[in-house]
Amino acid sequence: MARSQSSLTFFLFLSSLVVITIAQDSVRDIIKVHNEVRAEVDLPPLRWSKKLARYAKAYAKQRVSDCRTVHSGGAFGENLFWGNPGGLYLIDAVYRWAEEKQFYDHKTNKCVAGEKCGHYTQLVWARTRRVGCAKEKCHNGDDFMICSYSPAGNIKGQKPY
Repeated sequence: MARSQSSLTFFLFLSSLVVITIAQDSVRDIIKVHNEVRAEVDLPPLRWSKKLARYAKAYAKQRVSDCRTVHSGGAFGENLFWGNPGGLYLIDAVYRWAEEKQFYDHKTNKCVAGEKCGHYTQLVWARTRRVGCAKEKCHNGDDFMICSYSPAGNIKGQKPY
């Protein structure tokens, strides 16, 4: 009896880990992180778009052979992320993009010299209303992640907000 109860406990523990893993890439969590970043600068929340998620998924599938962060050239804005496997989630990519805030100078509308901030400015592009994201495992085992945004941001000469 004790053995079956410990097996059940172990099974429930493993099941909870699976749920936690799935939750990290849930639409709700991805939207929550995006909207937390946007709320810091008083912007309206984004909504999930199945159309953008399908676009992101299709493009991510195209990158599985090389896992290169090359933009699709499509009609949507996009943030790309490549990472080694081992527990990276889409929300991790969003947090990394948000960290670029420290390199964005709103007064000059430029990135600090030698730094990138374009992922951040796409996150907080005021006119953007919808987002859809996807993650694919590349042939080399790494992860390729993409979030697509509509309307697109990072329009040259315009401030994000």
